[in-house]
Amino acid sequence: MSTTFRKAASLAAVAALALGAAACGDDDDTGGGDDGGKVDTGNAAPPTLQFTVSEQGKKATLTPPTDAKSGVVKISLKNEGKKVHEAQIVRVTGGQSAAEVIKAVGSEEGAPIPDWIEDGGGVGTVEPGRTGEVIQDLEPGDYVAFDQQSDKPISAEFTVGDDESDADFPETDATITASEYKFETSGLKAGDNIITFENTGKELHHAVILPIRPGATFADARKFLSSENGDEEKQPPVDFEGGVFTAVIDGGVKQVTRIPMQAGKYAFVCFISDRAGGPPHVAKGMISEVDVK
Repeated sequence: MSTTFRKAASLAAVAALALGAAACGDDDDTGGGDDGGKVDTGNAAPPTLQFTVSEQGKKATLTPPTDAKSGVVKISLKNEGKKVHEAQIVRVTGGQSAAEVIKAVGSEEGAPIPDWIEDGGGVGTVEPGRTGEVIQDLEPGDYVAFDQQSDKPISAEFTVGDDESDADFPETDATITASEYKFETSGLKAGDNIITFENTGKELHHAVILPIRPGATFADARKFLSSENGDEEKQPPVDFEGGVFTAVIDGGVKQVTRIPMQAGKYAFVCFISDRAGGPPHVAKGMISEVDVK
């Protein structure tokens, strides 16, 4: 399970450093990547599920929403701390506790993913003093939000009720679709992209979006990212600090979020393992080259 969430979290942490002030506004603005960005929701704005992360010394606290509707909602994370934070979410179907979720997402790399973890999603890394958001369709049920960016993972439990939002997903010009074991993209351009990220497969997926360095090729990137033991003494063919990542989502789930991109060639990679366990999806060929102009 660590391939699923730890790898995503580590890449997200360095990606957040690169997004910086150019991708983030003031306290009421939202940042890049899975910091969301302000998304045009059309005439029917979805209700907001507000998460807040605060810090007291080295201790961080994740506060969940007190009232969460099902259906199409905006998930917002306000980072009041001094470090990068996130609010990844999963739906639990067997009454499992937040502690059990944290144990599962921190298990050994390639371990099976419990059947009681479903859906995924939420808000990825948000820089200090910023607010990140995504739009997502939530099923009613019991959920756990967690943040692995803290010194010690923190979590919070919340319930999504049967009272359903009447909002719809906004239309977007750009899409990223993940399935076994490939990506399909359309409409991506240099600048800010409001995108629909959708998982049409049966396994969990995410998209780690890494710029290919000038002078390197996609073949170089594929070889490096597919290898368990890359040459740490050489400059990698991809720019991890310039990378962006989506949340981890289950089959049938989609999000609308904002991803800033510069012109150039990118490697789209999935580091998730199958639910049954085993190697990450990149080892099964889930890596694609995308040319952004």
